[in-house]
Amino acid sequence: MINKALKKFSYLCSLQMLTLAIALFFISNAKASLVENNSIDTVLFEKTEFLKVNEAFQLNPIIEDDQLVLNWFIAPGYYLYKNRFKLFDHNDDLIMYKPSYAAGGLIYDEYYKKNLEVYYGYTKFSVPLNISTKKIIIESQGCADAGLCYPVQRQTIFFDSSESVALLEEKFDKHQSIKKDVKFNKKTNSMEIKNLSLYVVLSFAFLGGLILNLMPCVFPILSIKILNLATLGATHNNKYLHGLAYTLGILLSFVLIGSLLMILRDTGESLGWGFQLQSPIFVGFIVYLFVLIGLSLSGWFTFGNNIMGWGQKTTQGNDLSSSFMTGLLATVVASPCTAPFMGTALGFALTQSS
Repeated sequence: MINKALKKFSYLCSLQMLTLAIALFFISNAKASLVENNSIDTVLFEKTEFLKVNEAFQLNPIIEDDQLVLNWFIAPGYYLYKNRFKLFDHNDDLIMYKPSYAAGGLIYDEYYKKNLEVYYGYTKFSVPLNISTKKIIIESQGCADAGLCYPVQRQTIFFDSSESVALLEEKFDKHQSIKKDVKFNKKTNSMEIKNLSLYVVLSFAFLGGLILNLMPCVFPILSIKILNLATLGATHNNKYLHGLAYTLGILLSFVLIGSLLMILRDTGESLGWGFQLQSPIFVGFIVYLFVLIGLSLSGWFTFGNNIMGWGQKTTQGNDLSSSFMTGLLATVVASPCTAPFMGTALGFALTQSS
């Protein structure tokens, strides 16, 4: 009797989930239709507070191997058009050189009546430099998802070869001009920005790592390993080796994660915060995955029984390989965790060259 009631309850829960998903789908389409027909454009526009253009689209240049690398940081809810990028030389002549752009996402543009490639979050491209280069002018244009499109902005980078200094001048309209100093070091291929240095970022990373060890999602894992070493019954040297094996597993995990990030950057060069969520294929995969997980938790079916406990089996035992695998899996378990100061360090790392 109880089993029948549970099955009926799970069936009702699954039906409610499916109904909710369908309702959200139709609501989303209805909202999009209203926006397209301009029936609620005025209301949305009045209530939305848009960022200034220099806040929505931030350009940070850096010199690497005699190339000017242009890093664009795009605020959430805003995007840049790929086909609106234009480069001009010091004579204000259009540069015919086509940079190697990163892969962007496609959106249907109502003004152009076609799909256009745009960038969300972060993108970059490089421009070759020569001795005669005095300045480069970059034109770009972006919009907000809420409906506002900014006018074309021109940003000028001046070069002083004797001091390796570039002055970035951003002109947004006829009445506004913002200037900021950006220093380049060609020998170290790094950008020295005021109030931000590698040592400060490393200090943030170290302090964030210390705090991270005290977080509830990391500290229990460390305590379990410490208790395991304490009850191992081995000699002092063996415990030392087990500790090194555990540390090696953690370090290898981070090396693999860092290598994956570099590979993704070298192939797509669109790496940034939540870059994977810009892909409709990835988002669709996650949606269906959670639907399957919900159905599995509701008792409709089970999967993965044969691989359950595989990670635990690799960590059992008193040999060095078990300690190594414990460190490897500890990183996987603790990877969703974060701590204060870690955001600054990770953001700095994601914007640096490989």
